[in-house]
Amino acid sequence: TRHIQVEISLTVPLKKTTNKERLITASSSIHDLPNESMPSRPLKAFK
Repeated sequence: TRHIQVEISLTVPLKKTTNKERLITASSSIHDLPNESMPSRPLKAFK
């Protein structure tokens, strides 16, 4: 379930941003979320 929440949290705001902002938002979210809960799965999913 956490993995699905990660995808949703990234996808929803991305649709409202430009390509440059999209990269910044995605990279920052990917780096922040694993520190809180799951270190390996989110990173493998989005790389």
